[in-house]
Amino acid sequence: MELAAFALSGRLFTAELRAGTARELPARGPVIDPRPSPDGLHVEYVGRGAPCG
Repeated sequence: MELAAFALSGRLFTAELRAGTARELPARGPVIDPRPSPDGLHVEYVGRGAPCG
């Protein structure tokens, strides 16, 4: 699986690139700078000034 993560208006999304699908993930508060783990099982992001995920 090739996974991308992105923030849009402070909300967290992932996209499966090969499948061409995207979905919103729950997150506490606004999200900045999301990044998927190398295995694609986790997404880390900055929220309220501290790393989360």
